[in-house]
Amino acid sequence: MVTNAEHARKAILRSARRARKVGRITPAAAFALRHRCFPITYLIRNILTLQREDPWMHGSRRVQKNRLLRILEERARIFLEVSKWIREKSGGQGWRHQIESAIEGPSLPSGYCSHCGGCCEIASGFPDFPPDTAIPSRWQRLFGDGMGRGHRFCAFLWELDASGRSLCAIHPWRSNPCRVFEEEECDYFMKDLKTNPLFDPKAFSVTCRRLSHLINRG
Repeated sequence: MVTNAEHARKAILRSARRARKVGRITPAAAFALRHRCFPITYLIRNILTLQREDPWMHGSRRVQKNRLLRILEERARIFLEVSKWIREKSGGQGWRHQIESAIEGPSLPSGYCSHCGGCCEIASGFPDFPPDTAIPSRWQRLFGDGMGRGHRFCAFLWELDASGRSLCAIHPWRSNPCRVFEEEECDYFMKDLKTNPLFDPKAFSVTCRRLSHLINRG
């Protein structure tokens, strides 16, 4: 069965190809969107959140389009920057190494983590990294300050091989607050989701169509 994430990815990639041809988005953004770890699902959920906020609801289509394209370009830049860094750290293995580690290795907790991504849908977090961290200081500030206006999830939240599930791009080097978020915290969070779900499937589909339309035509 085709999932919401798969529908979203196909629709947005079609729009991105057309938008790239007419110069509506940069080559870098188009390239990042095609990557199987680019967080398309979380970008849509980001837009779902924005749609409930006054500035978005009261903005014109032109304003919405400009905000959306700015968010997309900013996400693409940090995504490609982190991708390059991981490739260097992993001896050229890059994102595939991250996926294999997430699925098979000890880099993610086993048993309780469903890769829903909910714990990473924060605009910013306390930038307390281990003293010997390899994370660049600029990224630590980015983690602490967030990516700016309109961004509603962590700069380092990726998507697990275009599946709609989450992947922490910097999990081996993550912050201490992320390290202490374990099974007990996850269980509390998941219980809250039963009454406050991350998104409604119908709303997700509608937002996906709107996102595709804004990218392609505005």
